[in-house]
Formats: sequence, C-alpha cells, structure tokens
Amino acid sequence: MDTYLVSVLNGLSMGSLLFAIALGLSLVFGMMDVLNLAHGAVYLAGAYVAVALVGDGAGLPAFVLAVL
Repeated sequence: MDTYLVSVLNGLSMGSLLFAIALGLSLVFGMMDVLNLAHGAVYLAGAYVAVALVGDGAGLPAFVLAVL
C-alpha cells in the first residue's frame, strides 16, 4: 500500500509541475503576443488523462469524468 501511495503522490507532483510549466508558458507567450504553443501542452495533458481514464475499462463513469 505504501508503494502505491508514493507512486500516486509522485504522479500528482509531476502532473502539477507540468501543469505549472504549461500555464506559465501560456501566460508569458500570451503577454508577448507570440504564437502560443503552450495550449498544445495543456491539450496534450488533458488528452492523456482522458485516455488513461477510459483505457482502464471503468466504463461510462470514467468516460464522463474524462470528458469533463
């Protein structure tokens, strides 16, 4: 159980770090009026979460959560 908890916490911390980087890039590039590629990183993270949730075979509740 401890191993799973550590893995979940590591995943959450890495996900939060990637989200913070993508959000920071989005803000900086948005203020500079530069072509914004950070939205693609946020879109990619959302797509990864959706595929991970639906890929577990949990059915309709996981699909609804992934869509949200």
